[in-house]
Amino acid sequence: MSTEYNNRNKENNEIYTVLYAGFPGVGKSHLFKNTNLKVLDSDSSTFDKEFFPQNYIEHVKQNIGKVDIILISSHEVVREALVKESIRFNLVYPYANLKNEYLERYKERGSPDGFMKLINKNWNDWILQLRKQNNCKHLVLGSGQYLSDVVYLSYKIGSKAKIKGMNNEVFLVKGLTEDKILLEGDFSQAHNIIQSDWIKINDVSKS
Repeated sequence: MSTEYNNRNKENNEIYTVLYAGFPGVGKSHLFKNTNLKVLDSDSSTFDKEFFPQNYIEHVKQNIGKVDIILISSHEVVREALVKESIRFNLVYPYANLKNEYLERYKERGSPDGFMKLINKNWNDWILQLRKQNNCKHLVLGSGQYLSDVVYLSYKIGSKAKIKGMNNEVFLVKGLTEDKILLEGDFSQAHNIIQSDWIKINDVSKS
């Protein structure tokens, strides 16, 4: 297995890139069109199938560190390639009992009948495969939820952030990992939110 990608640009580590492999209908396009973050929507259907998925993975690797979020396919061959390259990713998919809700989403967005029949036929098998996927973080959506409801906020080192519930006090971002950020400041008022300087990204909002 190759050296693990830290999801940063090796020459400039200011941006930590988060990858979301999303099942159809979770809201990748909506997030892409409705966010202030730098988001790359990598549509696998536009890549030459003769060289797929390696050309797709190379595209992803080339953009790590350049954007906050890369939205990618949840196809099995893509997931396997990401694991082989030790690229960290979040796998986003619905609970198995939401098939009818997702079929309605596909209908509303104008998906072709052939696509909907394919999803309907393979729904249980595909959701089970996603549930069994290793070496990734699982984000399972409930009814009415979309990717934008669970997406991690992304920060640049040296930028400022606010901890929710702390009267909008601003702190300096010192470092970050996949789902936490290290803030510089006095956290004496935040004992009910955190136990240390490492803050979960979901507990923080941009200033």
